Amino acid sequence: MGKIAEAHPDVAVHIYEADHGFNCDHRASYHPEASNLARSRTLEFFAEHLA
Repeated sequence: MGKIAEAHPDVAVHIYEADHGFNCDHRASYHPEASNLARSRTLEFFAEHLA
């Protein structure tokens, strides 16, 4: 990820302490805290850039 971050310093990258599929509440890998944080970050991004 270091090279990507260097190439795109203005891009926010978030890494969650959760497994793949952490947002799907029908999977064993569901992680509600990470899911809620990811959703709030997404909605904030939409509000800022799609207004």
